[in-house]
Amino acid sequence: MEILPHVLLEILVREPSPEAMAAVLHCDVVLVRADDTRVAGRAAVLAMFATDDDGIRYRVVASRDGVVIVAMSVPGVPGSLGFTLRGVVTDGVLCEVRVDVPGSALTEPREGTR
Repeated sequence: MEILPHVLLEILVREPSPEAMAAVLHCDVVLVRADDTRVAGRAAVLAMFATDDDGIRYRVVASRDGVVIVAMSVPGVPGSLGFTLRGVVTDGVLCEVRVDVPGSALTEPREGTR
């Protein structure tokens, strides 16, 4: 049975246990941020989703067709920032996670790419 990327991405966002989160990530996983910055390795990607002491919280808003829509709340900041996660699964674990922030300057076409 094929594991769909959005199922593993939901675990990454919802699961409070670092061990359970680590179980869905390949040891050499790469996270590609909205600005194309790459974060490589399981420990580094886990650190991106850590919510232990900074008060940042993630909530899954929707999940379908390999995409997870997430709302991120930051203490002291009204509202939340929405972003999407897409993943690539190999051998039942995420080997790549892509972050997209719809409508932000980070995801607008760069000069010369229109």
